[in-house]
Parts: sequence; C-alpha cells; structure tokens
Amino acid sequence: MADNVKRRGIILSALAALIVAAFFAPQILFQVQDAILCRDTVLEQQESMNVEALSTTYEHSLAARMQNYAEGLAAGNTFYIASQELESMDEVKEFIYSSQCIYGEIISNFINTGLLPASIWEMGYVIEDCKQYVIYSDDFTKGMNFILWYVEMRDDNGPVLKILADAEDGTIYALKTEENLQGASANPNTDMGRSYINEIFWSDAVATEMWGFFAINYEVMNESEEKDFEIMVGEYGWSGDGLMNGENSAAYSEQPGIVTDADYIKKRQAEAREIISLHEEWSDIQEMVQYHMWGEDSMFFLLPYEDAKVEVVMKIPGTEKPSAYIYGIPDIVVGIRQIYEMIPEFA
Repeated sequence: MADNVKRRGIILSALAALIVAAFFAPQILFQVQDAILCRDTVLEQQESMNVEALSTTYEHSLAARMQNYAEGLAAGNTFYIASQELESMDEVKEFIYSSQCIYGEIISNFINTGLLPASIWEMGYVIEDCKQYVIYSDDFTKGMNFILWYVEMRDDNGPVLKILADAEDGTIYALKTEENLQGASANPNTDMGRSYINEIFWSDAVATEMWGFFAINYEVMNESEEKDFEIMVGEYGWSGDGLMNGENSAAYSEQPGIVTDADYIKKRQAEAREIISLHEEWSDIQEMVQYHMWGEDSMFFLLPYEDAKVEVVMKIPGTEKPSAYIYGIPDIVVGIRQIYEMIPEFA
C-alpha cells in the first residue's frame, strides 16, 4: 500500500512540474515583454427511487463498477438517471472538507497546476446545493451503476465549483467551474487568443503523465502495471505515441493537436517500437495509453477496461482576442464524460 501511495506521489509531482512549466512559462515571458515594450448516451429522467434499498446491490469495487459501466456502454445499453434531495447534508459536508475531496489528490493536483483557485482550500467556497443521483440500466442483475453526490459550491466573489462524487467511496468523477472572475486573457502583443489545452499538453510526456494520473485514480491498472508505468515515464518520459495508438489514429489524425506532422508521427512510432523491443513486458501498458486532442479546447483520455472504454475529458475553453494580459484561472470541465453528461448540472 505504501509503495502504491509513493508511486502515485511520484507521478503526481512529475505531472505538476510539467504542467506548471508549460502553464506559467508563457505568462512570465509575456510579462517581461510588456515590461520592455475542451459517444452519445441515451438519457432519460426517471422519478426518485428508494436509493437506500437499492444500495444493497451496489458494487463496492471501483474497478468493477467502471468495468460494468464500460461494458454496458459498449453493448449499447440504455442508462437512466434518478434524483432526490438529501434530507441531511452532514455526511456530505464531512466528505467535501476532507482528504477525499478538496484536500485530496485530484483537486489538489488542479490547484497546484493553476487550474483551480486556491481559495477552495481557504474555505472560501460554501455549499449551495446538494443532490443525490443514481445511474442504472435495464440490466438489474448488476444493480445500480453509480450512487452519486452532486455538490455545488460558490465563492463569495461569485465563482462556482461543481463536484460529482461517489456517495459510497468518495471517488470524484467530475469537476466543473463557472463564472470564474480570475479568467485570463492572452498576450496583448498578439492578435491571438489563448489555448490552455495547447499550453498544458505541449509534449507527449505531459499527456502520458496525465493519462497515468487518471488511469491510477480510476483503477485501470493493477499494482504491477502501475509500477511498470512509473518506470516507463520515469526513464523515457512517454510510453509511445498515445495519440496514434490503435483505432484512434484514423479518427483523430486530422484534428489539430500534439501530433499532426506525418514524418514526426513515423519518427515517434519508430522510437516506440525500439523501446518496446527492449522492454516487451511493457507492450500491454503501451497499448493502454491513448489520448487525443479535439479542437483547441479539449483533451480526451481513453481508459480501457478490457475490451471496453470510457473517456476522461479535460475541457478548458480558450479566450478571444485580448485587451490585456492577466494572470488567471480558467473555467474547466474535467471528468468521466459518460458519467457527467448524464447529470443536468454538468450537461
């Protein structure tokens, strides 16, 4: 267990350093210059149900929950959503202000990399709304897919933080910020707006590290695979070309993103084959690592559960032409798309 926590800490620290470098280096440069001169699922809203009674069938293993849901999506199952107001918020408040939530890995990671405001830690956000949602399908043999808490928090200055978490084990499935008054514009010396996604994912190493962060949090890999993944990114910084793995190469090769040049793609694929030829035990993990950029504001990380997949999406809208350059924090949406798209407040 200690080794697992240590591995997560190493990956998280490396990821934070890479993103901070990509995120803040342009801002520092611009300040110096100024001184000198982001699959359709059928959704149906159902009436409230007795969540407490149905929770006896709830799958307590996160990996198994995700596996069942991914397989249901792949099979074309129809999923439904039910909601109910919570009579007491005491348990929710205890969760929110704990090491599972605002002081936990996911939120801490995004605060440390400048994508969420640090005022979340300073108790500047107050809970304004809380609901319980249930996602389930027609396949009742597998019980409910997810029992969720939706929590909406607002800062005194206006910004909103939305959290979607598992009501049983605290897993955070999605985060969303709105009305962030600290949003940034771009370099006033250019006519271009700012693409946060392009700034953050400036290399395969950053994208691979981020894929690993999500894969570990959502239990895609077992303990042995996590250890091998740590060695791969530690020694090589990347595990091949995630953008061009498997079925995604044809679908996304035309999209603007990290890899668009054909010669560069061939070079990276050749490097990947050379690395894997030296470490054949890594080949399965290398095949797992898949991600792609969509447009200028979204990054998709594909998480495989055997033959099925879910997508973690990071969406950060860019800015229009600026009037001034401002240090700032953008609005973001990040989480498992096939889960958060079912929640009205995230849609």
